[in-house]
Amino acid sequence: MTDEDAEIMAQTMRKQPSYAMQQAQWDSQQRAVADEAQKSAQAADAEYKQIEETAVKFRNAIEEFSKSKGDCGLIYKKMDKASAAKYVKKAPQEWETLMIRVDSDVLAFIGVKDRKKVELTFDWEEPKITKTAIGGTGYAASNVETTETSKSIPITITNIELYETSDKSSTAREYVISTKEGKVIHLWQKWDNEKVTSSVNFNGLKNASSWSWSETGGN
Repeated sequence: MTDEDAEIMAQTMRKQPSYAMQQAQWDSQQRAVADEAQKSAQAADAEYKQIEETAVKFRNAIEEFSKSKGDCGLIYKKMDKASAAKYVKKAPQEWETLMIRVDSDVLAFIGVKDRKKVELTFDWEEPKITKTAIGGTGYAASNVETTETSKSIPITITNIELYETSDKSSTAREYVISTKEGKVIHLWQKWDNEKVTSSVNFNGLKNASSWSWSETGGN
């Protein structure tokens, strides 16, 4: 059979109703697979960005705290200027425990009487987009895989001070945690009627909104 004969035969087959139907089905399946691949890519991208946003918070927090040296100064002098002169240095309640967090992850529980080495442990997930071939279509489904990641930064607590003020409608206090490594952590909180304002600070902190703290009343 010559090439010309083969082409004539192919054209004849393409004109058959069964061939046209099969071709239409194949085209429809390809479009469905392409749509599935596109949707999975969009979903994976959205999921990746959400997890990556949290991962960035942790990477920044680790870098900033690792490099921190010296004292940033008392928070209340900037955040509570109207009452700053009323703050008094007091002895912390010995049963009190301070919980420090980045995002929703608890880094450490620190007793106010602790004078020892404590580790701030950062736990988070690192995301990665993977591709899985969809049959032999040439398209791929997208998925997000995560890797559990952890980093600990040890500090040796040498002193914890408390500054406090209160009146009929509000109470505010600031803990100052000093360390052998030269890092000084400030934890400030104010209760004004039902409104609570809280802040964490240390030298070199740029992303303060990632950090939070609270008193737990004991371990």
